[in-house]
Amino acid sequence: MSAQVSVALLLFGRLRDSLGRDTVEVLAAPSATLQELLGACAARFPAGFLDGCLLAVGEEFCDAPAEATVSTLLDATGTRQAVEVALIPPVSGG
Repeated sequence: MSAQVSVALLLFGRLRDSLGRDTVEVLAAPSATLQELLGACAARFPAGFLDGCLLAVGEEFCDAPAEATVSTLLDATGTRQAVEVALIPPVSGG
């Protein structure tokens, strides 16, 4: 069994307002993709909570959540213990 990795989901906008906090900590297998990680998290959040969200890792948007694995993110951030993934909801303005 491989060790689990701590992933901090950083919440912004309506996501932060809905949950009343800035961060949600989750554990994931290093082989899990971002898409799988978010799928597992979706069960913990209200329906539609993650719809339309952009993902960012290391202050860069992630264009391929189905391909980026947690271990790839760990390598990219230079740490072997934890990774942060920002969930950025769609915004509107006028």
